[in-house]
Amino acid sequence: MEFVEFKNKLGSIRISDELIADIARDVALSTDGVNKMDSSFVHRIPSVINFEDADGVRVSIRNNEVVIGLYISVKHGKRIPEVALHLQESVKEQILKITGISVEAVHVNVEDIIF
Repeated sequence: MEFVEFKNKLGSIRISDELIADIARDVALSTDGVNKMDSSFVHRIPSVINFEDADGVRVSIRNNEVVIGLYISVKHGKRIPEVALHLQESVKEQILKITGISVEAVHVNVEDIIF
């Protein structure tokens, strides 16, 4: 498990990558056009080993910089670029609003279209 850490005069605040992943997953699943979180077998291997990359979300934290990878299936008839852009904006906005963390990048990987 990785953490983003904020220090203040009273101590420190640590926010886990799992919490960030949960927020990103909730935002993705409530985004119009996203059918489900998806993760191919190759992407699921790390989750079997160390519980990262579970349920189609991968969070990387390096030097307090957060990068998120989302693996999704899109509903048929939706424009993939529009869905992906809206998802990127929504994830960055909600994580900042809830945690105070500014996300460096959100990478959207569309793995399937659901008819």
